[in-house]
Amino acid sequence: MIPWQKREGYPGAFAAAATASSATIAGLIPPSIPLILLLNLIMVTVGMFLDLPAAILLLGPTFVAIGNAIGLDLIQLGIMMAVNLSMGLFTPPVGTTLFIAAAISRDRVGAVVRELWPFYLVAITVLALISFVPAFTLY
Repeated sequence: MIPWQKREGYPGAFAAAATASSATIAGLIPPSIPLILLLNLIMVTVGMFLDLPAAILLLGPTFVAIGNAIGLDLIQLGIMMAVNLSMGLFTPPVGTTLFIAAAISRDRVGAVVRELWPFYLVAITVLALISFVPAFTLY
């Protein structure tokens, strides 16, 4: 049994694990810009394979602790999570909305992906603005 699990119970074990993992990750990467890039990459990757609610439940506690450690506003972090995980929904290999769009258009997934390149570029630009320009989300 995990030592803090005896003291705080099952939910406390998750909270302590999130805090411990966030402290380790925050200690590995010095300034906040590379760390925000890493968070974005992790969120898009997880968003490719998991639905939005499951990914938020999985990543939320750890990313909130990391955001607090680097001084990232929680509103900005929440918007970053929503945009990143939504981008994952229309990004191959598992993008759920890609299969829905292919079924509606009666076309192959590859053809749908080719037509989405302008939208990918806009989504990446918006994500960069949300991630690195706090005034864009915290007016």
